Amino acid sequence: MKSDRRKLWVDGEFIDENDAVFNVLSHALHYGTGVFEGIRSYSTNSVPAIFRLDDHLKRLLYSAECLNMQIPFSEIQIKEAIIRLVNENDLVDCYIRPIAFFGSGKMGLFPNTNKISVAIACWQWVLKDGASNGVRVCVSSFIKPHPISVPLEAKISGNYVNSVLAHQEARRRGFDEALLLDYRGYVAEGPGENIFLVKNKILITPSRNSILPGITRDSIMNLARDNGLRVIEQNVLPEDLIKVDELFFVGTAAEIWPIVELNGIEIGNGGVGPITSELKGEYQELVRGGNTKYLKWLTLVN
Repeated sequence: MKSDRRKLWVDGEFIDENDAVFNVLSHALHYGTGVFEGIRSYSTNSVPAIFRLDDHLKRLLYSAECLNMQIPFSEIQIKEAIIRLVNENDLVDCYIRPIAFFGSGKMGLFPNTNKISVAIACWQWVLKDGASNGVRVCVSSFIKPHPISVPLEAKISGNYVNSVLAHQEARRRGFDEALLLDYRGYVAEGPGENIFLVKNKILITPSRNSILPGITRDSIMNLARDNGLRVIEQNVLPEDLIKVDELFFVGTAAEIWPIVELNGIEIGNGGVGPITSELKGEYQELVRGGNTKYLKWLTLVN
C-alpha cells in the first residue's frame, strides 16, 4: 500500500517528502547555482502522459552545461525516475519539478568540487483562477539581463530573481502579471511566460535575443503553422502591443493566458480573441493525446 505522504526522488532514492534534508550551506542556496525544469503531466483517454519530457530533459542538461555542472545521472535515469515518481504519487494532471544544484562543499564562487545533488518533486496542478478569461499585465520597471551577462536560454535558478522582482512589482501595482523589456527597450517576455501578438491574423513573437525560448512557445508556433497562420519572430516595441488584435502569454504553467489589458489599456475588444481561443483549445487537445501528429511529444506513464 502506498504512503499518504508525497514522495520525492533525491539522488537516486525515492523518499517521503518530510525525510528530505539538505545542508544549509548548499552552494545553490547562497548563489543560485541550480538548474531546473517545469514539466506537466496530463490525463488522456488511457494513462497519464507527460508533455515533451525529452525536450525538457535536454534543456535541463544544457542548463547544467552552462553552469559547468556534471549531473551524476543520465538523461535516461532522470526520465525513468520522473515517470515512476508520477506513479508513486498517484498523480495524473500534475506539475513536475526536477532540479540539479551545487550542494555542500566550499563556499565562494568556484563550486566545481562541491557535491551535485539532483531532486525531483511533483504535485497536483490546479489552473490559476480566472486566468483563462484573461489577465491584466503591466510593463515592469525591471528589464531582462543583457544576453551576454548570463545564459538566458538556460533555466538557471539565479536568473529567476529577475522574474520574482518583476512579478512582485506587478502584484503590488494591482496587476496579474508583468511584462519585461530587454536592454534595448524591445519586448522580451513575462517572468515565466513567452508572449505572442496577433495582428491581421499574423502571429508575432519576440526574437530570441533576450528571452528563454520556451517549449510551449515552440509548440504554439507549430500549431499555428498547422492552422495556416503566418508566424514571425521579430523585435517588438512596447507601444506596438496596444495596436494588436490579440495578445497572449504561453508557458508550461500558464499554458495560454489571454492578455486583456496592458498598463490599463484594453487589448482588442477586451476579451479572449478568436485565434487565442482556437489555439488554446487545440493546445489542450494536443497535450491530452487528441492530435495524432504530435503523439511523439507525449510520454505515457504506465
